Amino acid sequence: MSTDAFVLYSTGYISREEYTDWLHQLNAVMEPDSSGAYDARLSKDIRHVWISLLEGKWFEMDMAEFNGQPRVFAKVCRLLGGEPRSAIGLDTSDALGSKILAVQFAALCAEHYPCVVLQASGNAVYSREKLLKYRDAGMGFDGFTWETAERGHSFSWDDLGVGEEPAGSLKDQRIVRSDRLGERGKEQLGA
Repeated sequence: MSTDAFVLYSTGYISREEYTDWLHQLNAVMEPDSSGAYDARLSKDIRHVWISLLEGKWFEMDMAEFNGQPRVFAKVCRLLGGEPRSAIGLDTSDALGSKILAVQFAALCAEHYPCVVLQASGNAVYSREKLLKYRDAGMGFDGFTWETAERGHSFSWDDLGVGEEPAGSLKDQRIVRSDRLGERGKEQLGA
């Protein structure tokens, strides 16, 4: 399984309690994998987004990644109006439509706090305005909409409800992460 990594940054402080409340509101699967590298998973059919609130040393490690990318950091800060105080990692599966779920979650955060999203590969930065525009258009970070990702399906937050693990779920599979957020998972796996 391959994933695409995104990091949502905010100048607001996103507490663990508030973050967990959002995940519960969205019917996210808590403890979505055996590695412990993620806090939750949003799913719609075979589309998945694994989510982690980067706190403490994980936040510091992520921010240290900008040391070699001053232009990217400057753009993030300019679009945010200040330096990030919170970060949330979003790793999407490669199934068409997964990046739509990532936009939907990011837009929810952007409704409450100033936010931008950085795509790890290519260092594309999406502003709050773009997040809300993409959400309203039903579009993912890859340009797909539900209509182009899967004919005949529409999207609503009600579709995210997951009462049981779906057949063929990824619950007991090892998750491979991108290198930007991967150190957290490696340390937790004892690597």
